[in-house]
Amino acid sequence: MAVISGSKDITNPNGVEFLSKDIDFYKITGATGIHTAPEGASSVFHKTVRAISGEANIVVLGIPAANDLVVGLEGGYEGNGSTGAAATLKALIDTETGVSVTVAATTISGDTWS
Repeated sequence: MAVISGSKDITNPNGVEFLSKDIDFYKITGATGIHTAPEGASSVFHKTVRAISGEANIVVLGIPAANDLVVGLEGGYEGNGSTGAAATLKALIDTETGVSVTVAATTISGDTWS
């Protein structure tokens, strides 16, 4: 895994470090029921998080809504071999949940995901 390399020179008065880069965001769409009872150990949300965290470090986790979720991973995650990150995450989530999802890299621009 890549080391998160934030801006250690940018801190607040309490000494909290603000990370300014190295978070890769992914949209998970079509995850039927991911927003239904997410607190349950057998929920699609729980299984999705378990599948991803077994492979990569989750640093940002959105609130599931309408079958979709955004997750931020520690930067530098490349997936398995030539498969690529999004395809690897899709395969892991599909296997763990039994739901066929779509996973795509996304970015934040202003106040919009793109």
